[in-house]
Amino acid sequence: MSLLNKPSRYPGLYWTARYIGPYIPRSRIYVECFAGLARTAKYAKAKIIVLNDKSQISNIYCKKKFPKAIIENMDFEKTLKKYDGVVLTGSTLRIN
Repeated sequence: MSLLNKPSRYPGLYWTARYIGPYIPRSRIYVECFAGLARTAKYAKAKIIVLNDKSQISNIYCKKKFPKAIIENMDFEKTLKKYDGVVLTGSTLRIN
């Protein structure tokens, strides 16, 4: 059995996140609709980080790893609609 066939060893973006990270632009809000274990979120240069995944295991991990992030558990389309057009006023997040 190879490393990739083991259910507890799914790499996701483990090996590639460090190459993707430099391409994530600075922004006020970073939304990851398919967060998984949020491998690229650590490279986000944003005041607010939103991590969404339908997996409870991912959500628990993300809450521990990114305690200041907003953790969502909804369909990716709902996440996009909810945070598209979000306005950051000072340090307050206002959802339109």
